[in-house]
Amino acid sequence: MQETQPTAAPAALHPTIFVIFGITGDLAQRKLLPALLCLYVKKMLPQRFAIIGFSRRAFSREDFRDLIRSRMNVRPGQFKEEDVKHFLDHMSYEQGMFGDRGGYIHLSEKIADIDRRWGQCSNKLFHLSVPPDMYEGILTQLSDSGLSEPCADDTGWTRVLIEKPF
Repeated sequence: MQETQPTAAPAALHPTIFVIFGITGDLAQRKLLPALLCLYVKKMLPQRFAIIGFSRRAFSREDFRDLIRSRMNVRPGQFKEEDVKHFLDHMSYEQGMFGDRGGYIHLSEKIADIDRRWGQCSNKLFHLSVPPDMYEGILTQLSDSGLSEPCADDTGWTRVLIEKPF
């Protein structure tokens, strides 16, 4: 019988910032956030990741976390309370109108602050969990603000994910 060598652990995943447009909506809370929580618990997300919710409603940090916790589609006992708490620690919120340039300026500053804190340019994934009539305005603002551009030194990618309409 031939002895096999253990395979090397995969390289650490590159730091990633997930920006969810429409985070207070049904799709994000019932499907997207529980899926990300599941990946987090299974240690399939990068060690350094951040989730930034972007929507028009005003929330304090605690109000936002309470809303997400209460409306996330998670069955009692499905996850350890400690895992849910630590997952929520990776989340923040940015208020803005989808078609208003000012919100994207603040979002850009928040992303730059995270990159500075991490000491490198991270991957960015912009997820549009909004109705299709909002796509054009968001995509225009992402382009005009420079948020859709990848890192200048090619260390991190930028992607936009659009939910298909039902």
